[in-house]
Amino acid sequence: MRRINEAVIADHGRRISKLCDDFEVLNQRLFLLERRLATVENSLAELTRLCHRLDLAFSDFNADDR
Repeated sequence: MRRINEAVIADHGRRISKLCDDFEVLNQRLFLLERRLATVENSLAELTRLCHRLDLAFSDFNADDR
């Protein structure tokens, strides 16, 4: 009976260790995903500023034609 308990405990220990490793991998991937998301957000903000400047330039251009 004691051997069975030790085997079960050892098995649970291995499973917990594997889960911890998997969790660490997920944490690393989440960190990389957050960095990519920040890059995309910065790019979108830059494109928004550019579109706003283009809108202003075209509205000035159209105003000059009138």
